[in-house]
Amino acid sequence: MAGRIASYPWHARSLRSPGQWPLSLKNALVLLLECKLPMYLAWSPGLTQLYNDAYRPILGDKHEGALGGSARTTWSDIWPTIGPMWQAVLRGEAIGFDDFKLTIERYGVPEDRCFNFSYSPVRLGQPNARRPWSMGGCGVKRIESVRRPRSVGAFGVPSALKG
Repeated sequence: MAGRIASYPWHARSLRSPGQWPLSLKNALVLLLECKLPMYLAWSPGLTQLYNDAYRPILGDKHEGALGGSARTTWSDIWPTIGPMWQAVLRGEAIGFDDFKLTIERYGVPEDRCFNFSYSPVRLGQPNARRPWSMGGCGVKRIESVRRPRSVGAFGVPSALKG
């Protein structure tokens, strides 16, 4: 993702060119890119998305349009649930959940998935100035639920046992 982020035409987005980014965004991006867990950052009033390689499977087919796009657009299917969470983060609150069930559409069909994640603000060094930051801890349940459609048939019966 570092290469994609570096070559992305940011000047056409609300973030402008990376040379004009605030130090807090640059520092957050370094942490995000170096982390092996899924990490995601939504910046500016438009909630412009940046994320690392480990976050790509969470996006599924949404990956192609997500970088540089708005979180509201990418996650429109779950925005009624997560939108209020992001508003809390913009007010300065950090929140987190374990085994939080979301019905997301990553591959053209709704999927029920459980996630461990935390949303917290990135402090900008100014009073009351912050942007949402998400760190998703990939728990075993999330990994199993992502793998299940590949190895388990409809209704949870392994394909090899169907007769």
